[in-house]
Amino acid sequence: MRVVLSLLGAVALVLTLMPGVAGATPIQAQTLLDASAVSPTDVWAVGESYGPSGSSSLILHYDGSTWSVANSPSPSGFDVLNAVSAVSSTDAWAVGQSGDPGLPEPGRQALIEHWDGSAWSVVPSPTTAQDEILVDVAAVSSTDAWAVGYTYSGYTPSIVLRWDGASWDSVPIQSLGLLMRPKTVAAVSDSDVWVLGDFIDPDQDFNEVAFAQHWDGSTWSVVPVQDPSTTGFRNSAAVSANDVWVVGWAGNGRDPLTEHWDGSTWSIVPSPGRKGHPDIGGVAASSSSDVWAVGQPTDGSLDGTVEHWNGSAWKLVNPEVPAEGGFFYGAAAETSGDSWIVGQSGSGWGSRTLVEHWKGSSWRILPTPNPIQDSSLFSSYDGWGPRFSESALAEGYRSSDTAGSRASAAFTGPSVTWVTRTGPDQGIALVSIDGQRVASIDLYSSSAKGHVKETFNDLGDGDHRIVIRVTGRKDHRSTGDSVAVDAIGTLTTWMQETSSSISYNGWNGVRSPSANGGSIREVASRGAAQARFTGRTLKWITQRCPDCGRAKILIDGRNKGVIDLYSPTMKWGVTLTFRRLGKGIHTVRVVATGTRNPDSAGTKVVLDAFVGI
Repeated sequence: MRVVLSLLGAVALVLTLMPGVAGATPIQAQTLLDASAVSPTDVWAVGESYGPSGSSSLILHYDGSTWSVANSPSPSGFDVLNAVSAVSSTDAWAVGQSGDPGLPEPGRQALIEHWDGSAWSVVPSPTTAQDEILVDVAAVSSTDAWAVGYTYSGYTPSIVLRWDGASWDSVPIQSLGLLMRPKTVAAVSDSDVWVLGDFIDPDQDFNEVAFAQHWDGSTWSVVPVQDPSTTGFRNSAAVSANDVWVVGWAGNGRDPLTEHWDGSTWSIVPSPGRKGHPDIGGVAASSSSDVWAVGQPTDGSLDGTVEHWNGSAWKLVNPEVPAEGGFFYGAAAETSGDSWIVGQSGSGWGSRTLVEHWKGSSWRILPTPNPIQDSSLFSSYDGWGPRFSESALAEGYRSSDTAGSRASAAFTGPSVTWVTRTGPDQGIALVSIDGQRVASIDLYSSSAKGHVKETFNDLGDGDHRIVIRVTGRKDHRSTGDSVAVDAIGTLTTWMQETSSSISYNGWNGVRSPSANGGSIREVASRGAAQARFTGRTLKWITQRCPDCGRAKILIDGRNKGVIDLYSPTMKWGVTLTFRRLGKGIHTVRVVATGTRNPDSAGTKVVLDAFVGI
């Protein structure tokens, strides 16, 4: 699968990434972000599909035996559905954003779609801003539904909409601070609705502060939540007036959060969570003793988190994990013996829709249609298995130690770069282009290194094919003969830390043979680095170390969390990934906070490179 990395102030990089699954031409991928169940034979799931002309809204339906693709309106060609809520077989709502390609970024408007039993159609939104996103929807009846969201700039009011059976209207809630963003809505009845989210509080060092507001049928009231300055809300589910859940993260993004309303107060309920999986992003409840919560990893691992509430405690429940890894974003619970979780298999470009079904004893993957053209660039995988690494460009790569196994890719142009890995257990690879042997490459090195680039030039214009073959031979010092494929591309430059497109405040240059390009920028205490990039995904190549501290990441002014970079051992080429940023130009800001893990000997933060995809 070809991915164009457009970097301002740097050369564009066209890569074929290898996140454990083959890509496709033209560029396409799918993900499911939410689900809603009316009955065991009537379930909806929504998300997006990436195509060569942008992205389109994606809707799948389950009829009790198979999943099928529904005809989903995609008015702009840059459309995403973030949430769905269904109350009957003839009444369902889906919301998201629609980006008009004729408008400058951010050129997004609220997208509302309705199912009437026969077709999905776009329903007008009363909002008029050009940088909107709707993130959640809750339908109570055919004459009462709620949708929430916010503007990307944050300088216009938060978005809270209500459907009265004839049209959607804006409903003002109490203004609490800057950049106020409702993230989720839960509705018990037309007089019992919760809107939860966050805002920037100038009195809290401009940090994100969580909030909850309640609608009693006539007015909104602010209801205190636990530890608002260190928690963030992502999704919610209501069982009754005294049984509501909200999930997200706590402790600057370090821990999973499950918070419960008992009719009088919000309280944090301990969650088992998983290390490196702090963001619980989906929740669904069928009863007070049957609640499911799902989350995605932030440590780069290739499987998500699933938790279950049995009425007394949260417990981890193992999902079925596909070979290429699974990420879970949404859940639906119809009865205690009939629940669903949705997301994607694989990582980044080339991902596919993933749906798992719970029928009372275990999670099981059900086949879903992936309506994309799948003509893989990589034609041979014999013996090539998926591997996870923080230093891989797509969080995963392919590796083989089977002599004779091959990976091949098509490309266009006079040059090609193979991004691979070296290490003490790596062997020798034979590279051929258009059937002609061009190099035998020894991948041995005394220490493991990622982002190793092998470039072949002067190949002539036109179409070519590169083949990388495992020879089964190795350097006498190597303990193995493995060969790795992380990416294949037609150019070799991304935004190194030396790029003039990156501005620094308080950072110093340091040379090191272990760094990408032989050097890094680092700051010992407080400081910031900022750059602009183009793409839906950002990868920050950094370092974990015994004296590393914590860094706050902001993209387009929105806090993406505080990352603890401490490690008891030195780790070079660590790749941290931030996805689903939307099409267009973005700004990333890395702020060294001057704080640290208690086990760390310092507060250092390192920038090796930025990559936008």
